[in-house]
Amino acid sequence: MKKKVILGLLAVFVIAGAVGAFSSGNKKGETTAAPPASGQASVTQPADYQSLNYADVARKPDDYKGKLVTFYGKVIQAMESTSFGTTTVTLRINEDGDYDKTWYVTYKKQDSSEGRILDNDTVTVFGTCEGVKTYETVLGTKMTIPSVKAEKIELGKSINGKIVAFDVDKIIEGLKVTEYTLEGSWSRYYFVAIENPSVYDIDLSINVKYYDKDGNLSGVNSINDSIQAGGTALLYDTPDDEFASTKLEYEVKESSWTKPLQSELSYEIIQKSDKLIVTVKNNAEVTAEFVKAQVLFFDGDQLVNYDWTYVTDSDNQIKPGKEVSDEISCKATFDSYLIFVSGRK
Repeated sequence: MKKKVILGLLAVFVIAGAVGAFSSGNKKGETTAAPPASGQASVTQPADYQSLNYADVARKPDDYKGKLVTFYGKVIQAMESTSFGTTTVTLRINEDGDYDKTWYVTYKKQDSSEGRILDNDTVTVFGTCEGVKTYETVLGTKMTIPSVKAEKIELGKSINGKIVAFDVDKIIEGLKVTEYTLEGSWSRYYFVAIENPSVYDIDLSINVKYYDKDGNLSGVNSINDSIQAGGTALLYDTPDDEFASTKLEYEVKESSWTKPLQSELSYEIIQKSDKLIVTVKNNAEVTAEFVKAQVLFFDGDQLVNYDWTYVTDSDNQIKPGKEVSDEISCKATFDSYLIFVSGRK
């Protein structure tokens, strides 16, 4: 049985040291950035700012001094100071929420009407790279991290020069949801394939309510996963009782601790009569951890089997540019499949 449902119900400045790609086998909120404030006419257009590799800047900072840079991240510490009528904002920002990519950012407010930037804000920075900055932590140790003098800081993520805010309701409304069920010999499976077309990596929790044929609530459970922007994940549950329908309630927040890795994972499939041989390649510049391949097997339109495996090396990883292969078996006759490949950074 296959059903398709799309529901939208839910939605210290102290200085311290510094899933799945989805394909078939044979089976077929936005706001624009505000114009520069008065006195800021010299700001370059957003398209002129480029992403810089954090590790490269940290390693050879002099090579990047004076370059225009933009990045998106989460504010972990913020402080304001005012002198002779000018307010300077000093920030530490984790690029893409990664604690191993912390930038030291300074910004002079153009006028008193600008709102404050707070801890945990997610922002896009446009500025000039100043190499690295060394500062003293509260423990008395010195830290050196890449530094930017910002010309503009916008709340939200910049996509093609436009700022897209993290709007929970719009993200939920945009989720593409497909449900599947599988009655096994020993257990019953309920699957939800979720595509996240937004520009944000999200942590998704789904409260699944099961109803019998008379419309009575027969069970409830929560399932969750992290999904990369533009990625798809397969979530599943094993309800105890038979059910005739479901109701899904969503909670969404921007991914922070767990960073999903999906779009940078490519794969090749060799189909055999009783299995798939899956080869996954990590095209990212970072190590992919706990890479998992999940497969739904079909005979015609009928879901007949489910299996999964980790596709990793002995370190539970796939190193940048490397490939790992594994097998996923099917105990039933099948003529098509859906595969979901996901990992984390």
